[in-house]
Amino acid sequence: MISAIRRDALRAAAVTLGIVAVVSVAPAPEANRFDADSHNFAHVLVFAVLGLVLSRTLRRAGSPPPGRAVVTLASLAAGLVFGAGTEYAQGFLGGTPSWGDVARDMLGTAVGSSLAFALEPAVTRSARRALWAAALLGGVAGGWPLATTLLDYRVRNALFPVLLDPGEPRSLSFALPFGSELFVEPLPSGLRRLEPVAGGAAAPAPAKAIRIPLDRGTWPGVSLHEPVHDWRGWRALVVELANPTDTPLHIVVRVNDRAHDNRFEDRYNRGVELPPRTRGRFEFPVADIGRAPQGRPMDLAQVEKIVIFHGGPAPGRAFYLERLSLVR
Repeated sequence: MISAIRRDALRAAAVTLGIVAVVSVAPAPEANRFDADSHNFAHVLVFAVLGLVLSRTLRRAGSPPPGRAVVTLASLAAGLVFGAGTEYAQGFLGGTPSWGDVARDMLGTAVGSSLAFALEPAVTRSARRALWAAALLGGVAGGWPLATTLLDYRVRNALFPVLLDPGEPRSLSFALPFGSELFVEPLPSGLRRLEPVAGGAAAPAPAKAIRIPLDRGTWPGVSLHEPVHDWRGWRALVVELANPTDTPLHIVVRVNDRAHDNRFEDRYNRGVELPPRTRGRFEFPVADIGRAPQGRPMDLAQVEKIVIFHGGPAPGRAFYLERLSLVR
């Protein structure tokens, strides 16, 4: 019995060191969604191992062994201490402490404790089923954000060369508004197309578009993070916009790659004039985008962000973003 307790204690110590090594290293600030969600799920997995080993160790530590409630509380307390400690350590390693990570640590610890109890030979069949169900539900809850992110990437890749389609809800998962929520709605009727339409027929309006009110934020607009990165071989970025107001609007298109240093001169910036009550399809040559940063070419294999915005607040006005795409 003593040797078994020592063995379990050594395992718990090894797991603790592993937690410090794995969880304390937060993803870099420029990390993508997959990196961030994978790191978050790692919190659940690593602390599940801690909860499993610690609960098994505590159950063997006495005669009679402590009850499951006592072991669970002790394991959760240990998870809280280790979780808070690793988050505190991140402040010294360039990361950002997060109470959300501590919550994921506690969830993982609870999953591990449930597994430990489910694996005990003496547990009844009904209790074993309940414990396995609890562990499974906890694992699903911890992994759900990563699963939805993977689905978002899959939809994003399937839509390409369309980069943003407001009619596809998952296409919006990489879009972030500036200064307001994301408003997705049908276009107003009666807007005139700027470019001629073959055969003289009216160009159909999209099912949905993003309405961007201009009364919120310093630079009201919307940004698309993590489009399909490789733009090599494509001729132009196409931006489809609509102006439902009775005054012209100046809309700016910005593109930057992963190496962007946040200077105006280190990205692509172009403005377009959108006349009143019109819809327009504007093309921006990819070759021009590649030449835009001063002192270096843009890495067209690592395009990181597209921003569509108005040059300042304009209370009572709005514009619509219909679609973003690439064309050959």
